[in-house]
Amino acid sequence: MTNKYKTLLKSGKAEIVIDKSLFIGYSSPVSSEEEAIKFIEEIKNNHKDATHNVSAYTVGLNNEIQRYSDDGEPMGTAGIPVLELIKKEDLRNVVIVVTRYFGGIKLGGGGLIRAYTKGAKIAVDAGKIITKERHRILVIEVDYSLLGKVHNEILQRGYIIKIWES
Repeated sequence: MTNKYKTLLKSGKAEIVIDKSLFIGYSSPVSSEEEAIKFIEEIKNNHKDATHNVSAYTVGLNNEIQRYSDDGEPMGTAGIPVLELIKKEDLRNVVIVVTRYFGGIKLGGGGLIRAYTKGAKIAVDAGKIITKERHRILVIEVDYSLLGKVHNEILQRGYIIKIWES
């Protein structure tokens, strides 16, 4: 496993109209499946009158948890494309909801896949992809007479120092 991984900086929201249907993409970084479910429920509650609230999320640095929902769209045309976008962008700990207000024109299977992929992409772009680096915190107690030498050695090796006083 690498020490670096991609996720979102913040929650994002963006809208696009495709063949008179309004697609609103929402995205957010999460740290647990419970957070992802809570985010999805909040969006659904805010858009109870929407035709569909399609969602997908991954949790874990190796995407151990992956879930999606087509929310009534034909199977494989909505939730899977959103999940696939998360995986294509190589994101970790992310949830996306794409809300659709039907505009009267049927998009067909391919059109739905493209529309939900685009809705997910604009949501991710609005949340801004960042790279995080895993780290460890080590606590080292050093005699004051050695502090300068140890401090210099650690900095030369590229580590970050935070000094705590007890």
